[in-house]
Amino acid sequence: MFLEALPEQIRHVRALASRVDANLEAATELRRIAHKLGGSGTTFGFPEISREGYLCSRAPDSDLPARADALLRTLDAVAGDPSP
Repeated sequence: MFLEALPEQIRHVRALASRVDANLEAATELRRIAHKLGGSGTTFGFPEISREGYLCSRAPDSDLPARADALLRTLDAVAGDPSP
C-alpha cells in the first residue's frame, strides 16, 4: 500500500518543492508531508525515506530546497524512478 501511494506523494512533494522558496504555505505543507513520509518510512521498513523525511521536516528555511531535493531523490530511488 505504501509503495502504491508513493508516486502521488512524489508528485505532491515535487510540486511543493518547486514553490518552497517563495511560498510559506508550500514550505509548511512540504514539512508536514516530509514528516508523514518519515513516519511511514519507519512503519513500512524504508529507513532511507524515514531519514530524509525527518531531515526535510526539520530543515531551516535556508536548507529546505536542498533537503526537499534529497527527499525526492530518495523517493524516486525507492519508487524505481531515477529521474531528477
